[in-house]
Amino acid sequence: MAGFLLVNQAAVAQSPTPRLYRQSGSEWIQEVSGTFSAGKTVKVKSSSGSIHIQGAQQNNVTYTIREHVRAGSEDRARRQLSHMKFTTY
Repeated sequence: MAGFLLVNQAAVAQSPTPRLYRQSGSEWIQEVSGTFSAGKTVKVKSSSGSIHIQGAQQNNVTYTIREHVRAGSEDRARRQLSHMKFTTY
Protein backbone atom coordinates (compact mmCIF):
# COMPACT_ATOMS: atom_id res chain seq x y z
CA MET A 1 0.00 0.00 0.00
CA ALA A 2 1.56 3.28 -1.02
CA GLY A 3 -0.04 6.29 0.54
CA PHE A 4 0.07 9.93 -0.32
CA LEU A 5 -1.11 12.62 2.05
CA LEU A 6 -1.21 15.92 0.22
CA VAL A 7 -1.83 18.88 2.44
CA ASN A 8 -1.94 22.54 1.50
CA GLN A 9 0.22 23.64 4.45
CA ALA A 10 3.88 24.58 4.77
CA ALA A 11 4.57 23.57 8.38
CA VAL A 12 4.37 19.83 8.92
CA ALA A 13 5.84 17.87 11.82
CA GLN A 14 6.50 14.16 11.29
CA SER A 15 7.48 11.55 13.81
CA PRO A 16 11.28 11.25 13.81
CA THR A 17 11.28 7.48 13.29
CA PRO A 18 8.54 5.47 11.60
CA ARG A 19 7.32 2.56 13.71
CA LEU A 20 7.73 -0.85 12.01
CA TYR A 21 6.10 -3.96 13.43
CA ARG A 22 4.96 -7.42 12.35
CA GLN A 23 1.19 -7.77 12.24
CA SER A 24 1.05 -11.53 11.76
CA GLY A 25 3.06 -14.08 9.82
CA SER A 26 4.74 -12.20 6.99
CA GLU A 27 2.68 -8.98 7.16
CA TRP A 28 4.66 -5.92 8.25
CA ILE A 29 3.22 -2.48 8.97
CA GLN A 30 5.07 0.81 9.05
CA GLU A 31 3.34 3.72 10.79
CA VAL A 32 4.28 7.33 10.19
CA SER A 33 2.52 10.04 12.17
CA GLY A 34 2.54 13.79 11.97
CA THR A 35 0.64 16.96 12.57
CA PHE A 36 0.13 20.30 10.84
CA SER A 37 -1.86 23.48 11.32
CA ALA A 38 -5.46 23.18 10.23
CA GLY A 39 -6.16 25.00 7.00
CA LYS A 40 -8.96 25.60 4.59
CA THR A 41 -8.01 22.75 2.24
CA VAL A 42 -6.81 19.23 2.96
CA LYS A 43 -6.27 16.84 0.05
CA VAL A 44 -5.68 13.14 0.53
CA LYS A 45 -4.63 10.84 -2.30
CA SER A 46 -3.63 7.19 -2.29
CA SER A 47 -2.25 5.13 -5.16
CA SER A 48 -3.64 2.00 -3.48
CA GLY A 49 -5.38 1.01 -0.30
CA SER A 50 -8.11 2.65 1.68
CA ILE A 51 -8.34 6.08 3.24
CA HIS A 52 -10.20 6.83 6.45
CA ILE A 53 -10.74 10.47 7.43
CA GLN A 54 -12.26 11.59 10.69
CA GLY A 55 -13.01 15.26 11.24
CA ALA A 56 -13.38 17.53 14.23
CA GLN A 57 -13.12 21.24 14.83
CA GLN A 58 -9.57 21.87 16.09
CA ASN A 59 -6.47 23.93 15.37
CA ASN A 60 -4.27 21.05 14.18
CA VAL A 61 -4.65 18.07 11.88
CA THR A 62 -3.08 14.85 13.09
CA TYR A 63 -2.49 11.93 10.71
CA THR A 64 -1.15 8.39 10.74
CA ILE A 65 -0.17 6.57 7.56
CA ARG A 66 0.04 2.78 7.71
CA GLU A 67 1.94 1.06 4.93
CA HIS A 68 1.51 -2.72 4.65
CA VAL A 69 3.92 -5.17 2.98
CA ARG A 70 4.42 -8.92 3.03
CA ALA A 71 7.99 -10.03 3.62
CA GLY A 72 9.82 -12.92 5.27
CA SER A 73 12.09 -10.70 7.38
CA GLU A 74 12.28 -7.20 8.82
CA ASP A 75 15.15 -6.38 6.46
CA ARG A 76 13.11 -7.33 3.38
CA ALA A 77 10.12 -5.40 4.72
CA ARG A 78 12.31 -2.28 5.14
CA ARG A 79 13.58 -2.64 1.55
CA GLN A 80 10.04 -2.91 0.18
CA LEU A 81 8.85 0.01 2.29
CA SER A 82 11.74 2.16 1.07
CA HIS A 83 10.13 2.11 -2.40
CA MET A 84 6.85 3.52 -1.09
CA LYS A 85 6.55 7.27 -0.99
CA PHE A 86 4.21 9.69 0.68
CA THR A 87 4.39 13.43 0.82
CA THR A 88 2.96 15.98 3.20
CA TYR A 89 2.93 19.66 2.28
